[in-house]
Parts: sequence; C-alpha cells; structure tokens
Amino acid sequence: MTMKNLVLVLFVAFILGACSTSDNRTVLNEPKKTESLSDAALNDAPVLITDEQTNEMQVEPLEASSDFTRNFDNHSAKISFYERCAKKTQRYTIDPAKDVLLVCNEGTTLWIDANSFCSATDGSVITTPVVVKVKEFYDISDILMAKLSTRSDNQLLETGGMLQIEAVTEGKPCELKEGSFIEIGMPTKNKKEDMQLFSGTWNDEGQINWQVQEDTRDLNGIVAVVDTLARFYASEGEIKSQIRQAMDANRIHAPWSEAEFAQIECIVERDGKITEAKVLKCSDEEYGRVAAEAIQKFSMRPAIYKGEPVNSRMTIPISQGVVSSNPYDVCNYDGNSLYKHRSASGGYLSNTTRAMNINNYLFRSNRMGWINCDRFLDVPKDEQTDYFVYLDNPLGVEANLVFKKMRAIVKGDVTAEGIVFRNVPINEPVQLVVIKFEQSVPYLAISKTTTSSVYNSKLDFEEVNDDMLFAKLEEFK
Repeated sequence: MTMKNLVLVLFVAFILGACSTSDNRTVLNEPKKTESLSDAALNDAPVLITDEQTNEMQVEPLEASSDFTRNFDNHSAKISFYERCAKKTQRYTIDPAKDVLLVCNEGTTLWIDANSFCSATDGSVITTPVVVKVKEFYDISDILMAKLSTRSDNQLLETGGMLQIEAVTEGKPCELKEGSFIEIGMPTKNKKEDMQLFSGTWNDEGQINWQVQEDTRDLNGIVAVVDTLARFYASEGEIKSQIRQAMDANRIHAPWSEAEFAQIECIVERDGKITEAKVLKCSDEEYGRVAAEAIQKFSMRPAIYKGEPVNSRMTIPISQGVVSSNPYDVCNYDGNSLYKHRSASGGYLSNTTRAMNINNYLFRSNRMGWINCDRFLDVPKDEQTDYFVYLDNPLGVEANLVFKKMRAIVKGDVTAEGIVFRNVPINEPVQLVVIKFEQSVPYLAISKTTTSSVYNSKLDFEEVNDDMLFAKLEEFK
C-alpha cells in the first residue's frame, strides 16, 4: 500500500469513529415517543405542557364553555331548590338517664330506655342532655323530595315509611350503646305482613341503598308458632266466678243454662292485653257476644318466643262462665279491671305510658340514622325489564317511577340518551315523575304509563315554583 492510500484509509476510519454513537447517548433529531389518544380524548382532556428545561409539568388552563357554565348554574339551582323543600327536623331534648317515650308529629313513637346513649367518638356514657332529631317520611311526596327510593341492592322493596334519627349532646354525635335498643312504632292504615327494618346508606350516585337489620321483626306482628303459650294468671277455681261475674254484668235476658257455650278467638298482645275478641262458635248469640266482651277485660301472661314476649292468636272455649283449664290459668279480677301493669323498665306495661296500637308496626333497632320499614317484593327475573325514558339532555335530571299498586319508588340512572330504570316489574302501572332545571328554573313532568321494554319519549314539562311543585306532588297522597 502506498503512503497516499494509507493516509486515505486512516482518514476514513477517523471519520467513522467520530460519527459512531454509544448506548447512553440520545440520537439527535429523533422524535419523542408519545402515547396515542383518541380525538375525543384529546378534545376533552386538559392540554399538558412539559417544560424540558425544568422538567416540570404545567397544565394549560381551559376556558369555561357556555355549556359548562349553564350546567353549573342548573346544578346550583337544583341544590338550592331541594334545600328549600327539605323536610323539617323535629327536635326533642331528653334526659339520657331516664326512660322516655317520644311521640312525633306524624305518629312515629320512639321508646328509649334510660342510659342507652354513648359518645360516637370515644364510647363514653352520656350524662348531659341529648337532643334527638327526627325526620318522618310517610307520604310519597316527602319521599320524592328527599330523593329516597325503595331498593335493596337490585331487589325492589315496598315501604311502610322511612325515618332519619340522629342524637347529639353538646353538639357532638351520640350512638346507641352495645346491647341498647330503640323501640320504633310506625303508623299504618293498611298493615302488611313480612315487614322488616332496614338501614340505609347513600352511594356515590346519590342513591340510597337499604340493607335489612339483623334479627328484626314487627313486634306488633302475630307470631304463629311460639315457645310458650299465653296463659292466665290464677287458678282454675278463680276463673269460674270471675268470668261469670263479668258476663252476668252484661246479661240482658234470664240466666243462661249450663249448656251454654262459646268459642272465642282473640289476640293476646305482648303486654298481656286481650284484644280483637270474636265469636267462632256459640250456643246463643247473646251468650257469645257477652263472652267476647267479658274476655277482653282480662289480661294474660303473653306468649314467649326466643325468650321475649310476643303477640299471639289463641282460641278460648267458654262454657257458662268456665274457661277450659287446659292450658290456661286464671287472672285475678277486682270487678273493674284485670290489667296487670309493670314499670317502664320491665314487667307488665302501663297502658298510658307505653301501650302501642297493635295495628301499627313496632320494631326494635340497635342503630339510628336512615331507617326504613319495608318488605321484599318477590319479582321473578323473567317478569323484570329495564324501562328507558328518552331525554334530550338528561344531565342533572331527577327521575323516579312511583308504582300504583304498591308503595315502591325506583330512582332512574342517567345515561347518554336518557334515564333507565333497571330491573323493574314489567307491565306495572306507574307514574313517571321527572324534575329538571333549565336556566336555573325547575320544570316538572308527570306521566301515567306502564312499564315495558319499549322506549318512552312522551314527557310534557311545565315550569314550576316551590308551591306549584308541592301541589302537584300532593296528588300522590
């Protein structure tokens, strides 16, 4: 190789070495890799700007759109509207060291035993005055305006009324001590079986979900199978004269013969009182009537179920002043009243301080907060549907289905095209109640319809104020 060629080879080698790159160097002008985003995502997401010199991330401010402003104003108007329409709170100041019976405005009764409260923060016993706060929700209109509904997960419930119960002392929350209970009486005009007590919690979508409280039952319900039957108090010998005296006092005609008899069915309440006596069989109409009247002047030891007194139904045969001795004993009779009373802390109850109407629901709860008297509605899967209502702009809409044949309310879920009511009974008559806000003004639509799998798009909205809305919802009473 000549000297000229050697110089050329060395020059080329030098150039190649200078242009080579190592693994830890950045290639000049190579584009940086970024994650791909859809056009919609890029349009909706805030624009992120990275300062390469400081390596700090900055957010480019977004200019508020007219749609955003309008929706915000409607949301604020909606919150203000529901606050104005909120149910009034009833407040009762009590001495926590004493038994107390609270009778609320709409008929709810709360029996609270002495020393039932403790601090919700540290569990200490409460000795200072306690303020018990109660809201009652029995009317459908009140339930709607409180945004309440009747669901337990995906199961539909029928309500007998709802309550919100809170307790505070010196501005701090109280709760019930372990082992303490509140007896809650809830009025009803149409008592139904299988009612239970539920507790409610609110989810992130603003819907309340009800879960049944453990070991709850209607204390005013009739227990068919008991552990110990109801019994009279005294001996069989006393019962003969006692019932005869009571019957003779109401006799109109001549003395009855020894052949007279009556079979009386009655309710023995959990406080021992005998009610709802009626004649099943009798030898004489007057004899049966007088026997039924007389038996209700007596009291009995109530039936026992799981260690507690319960209401029970029983049949008492009477033969000319004699009650069958099996399995009953006899109560004492003083000529005026046979009721035996016990103090509020135990024993037989005073009719004037704690007597409950057996036609009401009566429960015992170990918690406060949101409470609902409900029963499950057993709807087979093949008889359920998702009922859809089309709306142009469903954002912020409050939509509910109110069932006609049962006291049930289902709250709708907002979708992109409207409102959907999931897993509702098909072919049920309902009223669709929808409240929306436009330019901060409330609008109401009420439509009578039937649940089906077909879309519903027939809603006529009218502008309303607070008074107009209340008047419309009063029609649900």
